[in-house]
Amino acid sequence: MESEFTFEVLKKRDVEKCLDALLSAEVEQPTNLKNRDFLKRMIYGDKVLTIVAKVKDRIVGTITASWMMTWPPDISLLTLIDRESAVKGVGLLLIDKLIEAIKERFPQVPFITAKLIKDSTEAVSLYSAKGFTVEGFLKEGLMGKDGIFMKKDLTERM
Repeated sequence: MESEFTFEVLKKRDVEKCLDALLSAEVEQPTNLKNRDFLKRMIYGDKVLTIVAKVKDRIVGTITASWMMTWPPDISLLTLIDRESAVKGVGLLLIDKLIEAIKERFPQVPFITAKLIKDSTEAVSLYSAKGFTVEGFLKEGLMGKDGIFMKKDLTERM
């Protein structure tokens, strides 16, 4: 399954191409994620790590963690660009690749978190399948929608 996809850390030279892909995603995005400047700050910077999934040279998904305002890192954005790659499991693979990269960069990090919109059952299922557990809830705290806080212990072997 993984052989179809290649994964890499987002490099500065690829930021614009990544933004183009994210803004053209077939999935519905919150309004603030349609703002190119906001999105650029979200996916690239000193305290941000974005992993890009590609098929050949085409970006099919991204996952971003940041540690600007939180520690340990928090997954702030997972975007599956096209439905075909989503069906083939690129989201699960992106979570794995991000966790590997976080553990490599910060070997002592005890856990990673993700904040998800409560009604996004697909996202909650995806993270649950990767060992994330529900840690709490936030009323209207994610772009005016109810949120779920999820956490994955990184001190265990994957």
